Amino acid sequence: MRQRGMNRVGRHELDHISIGSHPRLTLLATLLVKSIVTIKRRRIRITDVNQRWAQERSQKSQQVEAMQFKHWSSITTNAWIELTRHGARELDDRARFFDRLFLKENLDESKFTYLGDVLKLLDSPDYRNATLQF
Repeated sequence: MRQRGMNRVGRHELDHISIGSHPRLTLLATLLVKSIVTIKRRRIRITDVNQRWAQERSQKSQQVEAMQFKHWSSITTNAWIELTRHGARELDDRARFFDRLFLKENLDESKFTYLGDVLKLLDSPDYRNATLQF
């Protein structure tokens, strides 16, 4: 009995990794990060580094961190923990859960903050067909 419980919790933890490595998540995160961060490649002279420059870089970093936190907490971790009661309960249709993950309907149900910003991506065949390989 103890071994069975450990297997269920272990599988639950591994499923967190599956969620985090879902190909749709990569596509979604790439689009969102590109929408707020512009990387300019130019040589920075020491005279260019001032308070304003540092604040701008800090603000962009904070935007990415805030987006990452909202994204993970609202879609993956909380939903997965709630559905499985942190591994105490087996999911009835695990395959269906992963098939729906990060699709428009799923993001809408999760009240995903940036849904309006990613609709074009969500409707693309490449995005809809990006699935986990078990």
